Amino acid sequence: MNLITRTRSRVALAASVLAVTSLGLTASAAVATPEVVKTITVGDWAKEVCFDGNFVWVANSDGNSLSKIDPSTQDVLATISTPVNEPDDLACDGTYVFVDYYSSSSVSQLDPTTGAVLATYTVGTSPDGLLSDGTNLWVANSGDGTVQRIDIATGTTIATIAGTTSPDEIAMDESNIYVTDADDGVVYIIDMTTNTVTGSITVGSGPDGIAVSGTTAWVANESDNTVSMVDLATKTALKTITVGAGPKDIAVHGKYVWVPNADDGTVTVLDSTTGDFIATITVGKGASSVAADDTHAWVSNPDDGTVSVIMEPETLASTGYHGVPTVITGLSLALVGGLFVLVGRRRSATTL
Repeated sequence: MNLITRTRSRVALAASVLAVTSLGLTASAAVATPEVVKTITVGDWAKEVCFDGNFVWVANSDGNSLSKIDPSTQDVLATISTPVNEPDDLACDGTYVFVDYYSSSSVSQLDPTTGAVLATYTVGTSPDGLLSDGTNLWVANSGDGTVQRIDIATGTTIATIAGTTSPDEIAMDESNIYVTDADDGVVYIIDMTTNTVTGSITVGSGPDGIAVSGTTAWVANESDNTVSMVDLATKTALKTITVGAGPKDIAVHGKYVWVPNADDGTVTVLDSTTGDFIATITVGKGASSVAADDTHAWVSNPDDGTVSVIMEPETLASTGYHGVPTVITGLSLALVGGLFVLVGRRRSATTL
């Protein structure tokens, strides 16, 4: 080893020891990641969740009810019986809450303050996805391959749009509606001006949940355990990201993309700019739906009738929350390329 190499090694060793000493640790160092801060018991088979800007709503399919949660206290404020059994999907626009019933081919419109049913719409066969833009309600009817556009003010159907096989979840930008279709393995594009299918985007196998942020669409592909990061300008997938088992839904807010994985009860967190992996978080059983606000992600877990509340690391730091930390254990020094570096193993403090 020459003089330069010895000097570098000593400097790196000193820096490594200083880093450990400054943390007041001899065997671990804290790592900031999103964290589950509360698990809320709701109703039977808590299938879907949405956030309307004021409240978090959960559709309890086997409980024939909706749970209304205060996001500030993270408590259930009310449990509202639905007029039809087996509520399935939800849409929240800040003015109304919409819930569809897969088995009954109908949609209810509710007042979020009182929970009263304001209107009921007859839709196509097996409605599976909902989206409200405040003026129009869009319904994906998976049983008859149509997407229905309803004028919320009048309750009339403006268009019934054919051209899909088994439409599932819906997202939108300023010009188009984007609808996943698990049978065809694509995202269909619907022009809002003409109410026609104008094209499709090939993604992974069994696309289910979809979210749009700016010029990027994020698609959860349930059958091959991936997420497609799609450039809407070119209508091509820029990146395919492996996530957990059975990704069902997806939400993007700020710097994070949240992906609940139903088959392993986890949430994969991605960087919304690059699509890079950030963390895997264990939540409840059968994690199937996610909504996000400025500080939290809300994940519905049907198999145990709960909602997992995940706090972003920035909020964890600003609130001084001290829950179960993630740590690096077994820190040691290793010689790599002539330099000493710290190595260790990442794990939850509950397993130490």
